[in-house]
Amino acid sequence: MIGGDSMKITIDIPDNVASRVVDGFAYDHQYQDKITVQSLKGEQSVEETKNNPETKEEFLKRRLIEYIKSCVRTGETRKREETAKEAEEELSF
Repeated sequence: MIGGDSMKITIDIPDNVASRVVDGFAYDHQYQDKITVQSLKGEQSVEETKNNPETKEEFLKRRLIEYIKSCVRTGETRKREETAKEAEEELSF
């Protein structure tokens, strides 16, 4: 429902397929269990491999939010372009 303080979107995924959904999404979107982090040890830059602090579930949620935002930006841009084109066509004489 739109209104109030925020809109919530809920996706119900049955428990018996939840791990498949999370794992499949994570794999398809290149989630990394381990990440490479650069740090300084003294004056030397060192690369370390660490566990990703973002869980697969957090990654899925973040990527879905990014996707929705991208769709909104694209949709709004296309709508503005169409409105501008219509306005230009109305001025044709």
